[in-house]
Order: sequence, then C-alpha cells, then structure tokens
Amino acid sequence: MIYVKDKEVYDGGVLVIADRQVVNPTHEQLIAAGWTQEEAPVPTAEELLGEAKRTRLYELERYDTSAAVNAMTFNGVETWLDAQTRANYRNSIESAEILGETSVTVGLAGQAVVLSIMDAKVILAKIQRYADACYMVTQGHRKAIEALTTVEDVEGYDYTQGYPEKLNL
Repeated sequence: MIYVKDKEVYDGGVLVIADRQVVNPTHEQLIAAGWTQEEAPVPTAEELLGEAKRTRLYELERYDTSAAVNAMTFNGVETWLDAQTRANYRNSIESAEILGETSVTVGLAGQAVVLSIMDAKVILAKIQRYADACYMVTQGHRKAIEALTTVEDVEGYDYTQGYPEKLNL
C-alpha cells in the first residue's frame, strides 16, 4: 500500500501536519493530512527488465571507471593516468622533442620519473592501447546487456569478464 496526494506518492519523509513536523506519521495522520491509501502499482515485466538493465549498466559504468579496470603497475606501484593526463603528457613529450630535448619528466606512481623521449612515448602508447582495449570490452558488455531479454539473464550477466590483463611497466 502507498499513500497518494495530488498524484504525489508519500516517500516516507518528514511530513508537516498543523505546523508540526512529523517524522513517522501514523495512518490516521496521513489520512487527516489529505493522503489517500492506494494499492501500489505492480510493475510490468517490461518495466522490471528495463530497471534491471539500468541497474546493470550503472554497475558496469562504475566497474569501468574503477581501479579494477583503470590501473596499472609501474615499478611495483599501482597507478593510473587518466585520458586528460595522457593527453597532457603527449603534448609535453612532443614539445620536448620539438625543442631537441632528449628526455622528459613525468609523474608516475607518485614519483617524478625521467624518461627518454622514446621510452615516454612507448609507455604512453601502451597505456593508451590498454585503455582502448578496455573501452571496447565495456562497449561490448553494454551492447550485450541491452540485448538481454529476461531479468534473470541481466542479473546473472558478468560484466567483469574479458578485460585485458593490467599493464605491468
């Protein structure tokens, strides 16, 4: 059962009755405040499937942005460079190369690391290709979840599978 007033469903929050805030109003208080009691609508199978998919896609998105995917090991320390940081480092490396410099300093695993221009390019390329591969796996999972036709299949779908092995640099 739910309480409804002016097409609004009472959500269990604080209710103001006669200038008093009531934390847990009784049935009688709700009725006196103009709320009516109705049967809660039963969601359709389509609505349940849609909600299950939205939940699973949200979980996939959280997993995709977590350290379970966005992490690598550099000199024994787990770290990550997000897309913006990788782009900034690419610009720095390109600038150093144009200026004839032979090395560049980048922040990795909480430390300043001096790398040759070529080593810095290779490390960034490896990180980018790993990120690209992870993105493709996530997109595949997203498409697969959308194609599922039962709540049970959606709830049983393992979106953690198929990601590449984390980098160890």
